[in-house]
Formats: sequence, structure tokens, C-alpha cells
Amino acid sequence: DQARQRHLGFGAGRGELVRYLEAKKVKRELSMRAGLLTEDGERSLFDGRLVFPIADGRGHLAGFGARRLREDAGPKYINTRESPIFSKRQLLYGWQEASGSILKSHEVVIVDGYLDVLACQRAGVTQAVAALCTALTEEHARNFPGPRSLARALG
Repeated sequence: DQARQRHLGFGAGRGELVRYLEAKKVKRELSMRAGLLTEDGERSLFDGRLVFPIADGRGHLAGFGARRLREDAGPKYINTRESPIFSKRQLLYGWQEASGSILKSHEVVIVDGYLDVLACQRAGVTQAVAALCTALTEEHARNFPGPRSLARALG
């Protein structure tokens, strides 16, 4: 099942992540520095949203993106707050799964959002990636796939 393979999740109800992290002895300041909480630290950025893990070019978890499930629930997409390890100007959703196909075919399909990447992959378009709520940047092209740039991979 695609949801399990991609480690999709659901941002629970208001304050549940904060309570969970506190029960695990994670200090609220650390959760805020990791970009998971609102500015006041009272709730998760992802409450009530479908949550997507975002990996860097080497496959390490860098943060999360989330999509609203209801039209009246705020911005369509929201990401982990910017930090030294999470920069939406440098990360592409789906890179880990698509990189082999991109390097082999020298083609990349850049789509609007996380669900579009999943739909493409389900339809057999295995080189689909999405920028994280931003236009494709020079940093994207420079930073993927790790030691080789996306620009060189596309040749």
C-alpha cells in the first residue's frame, strides 16, 4: 500500500503532538527548534492534516510537509519551519523514490504537490518530484542528487 511505503501520517487533534512529545520527555523548545510547532508552542503545525515525510538528497529525514483535508482549514500546504536541515528552497518531495528513474532516463517531472507525486508514481511516472510550496530554484538543481547536481543528471 502506497501510504505505508511512503510513511504517510495524520496530524492528530489540537495539542496531541505536543502532549505526545512531552510524554516522551522531548522538551518543547527542541520541538519548536525542529520546526514542528506553532510560534507559541501550543500545537503542531500539522494538526488535522495528511503528513508527508521529506527527505534530503541522501535520504535522511529533514522535516515534514502536510496537506489540509478540508477546504476551510487554512493554507493548502504547510511545511516544517525553515531550519539548518529543512530548507524548502533546497528539498524536493519524492526525490528518494524518483532519483534512480531520473538518473536513468535523464528526465524529471516536476509537479505541484505531494499528492501529485503519489498519483504520478501510481500511474507509472516514476520520475516525479515536487518542490515544497515554492518555485523550482537554483538550489534545488544544485543539491540533487547528492554528489551530482539535478542539472547534470538531466544532462
